[in-house]
Amino acid sequence: MEELLPSIPDLLNCNDLPKLSFRCQLASELLRKYPDASSRVVLKSIISKLKLIYDTERSQNLDKFLGNEVVNFFISVLPSIGSVSVTFCDVAEEVVQLLLKLRMQLSHQTSDTLSPNPLLPNLEAVVQNVFAQLVRQTP
Repeated sequence: MEELLPSIPDLLNCNDLPKLSFRCQLASELLRKYPDASSRVVLKSIISKLKLIYDTERSQNLDKFLGNEVVNFFISVLPSIGSVSVTFCDVAEEVVQLLLKLRMQLSHQTSDTLSPNPLLPNLEAVVQNVFAQLVRQTP
């Protein structure tokens, strides 16, 4: 399994969010079980991909709202990314930055009463849980 770590960034070259969600979760599990010198770089590439998805989704919508598919993606991926990032303080900081962006997005999106998204409370709970996990476990 350890020999798979260098090829993880290649796994992230996917635009299908359900497949990418599985790949990110698999990558985080591999990074947690088999940490090595390249783990930090691989984890940073995963977080960069998450930021890219967030920024791309916001730029493609006039109202700057996240769609259901992207919200579901973050709900499924953030817990595993948060749990592995506690090992690397500099990477945990990048996850915190992403969580802050998501928290601001949630505030913006929940203020729109014309088109409420029923998935937003779930994403908000996940963001809060990952924040708490990072605070409790980061050295």
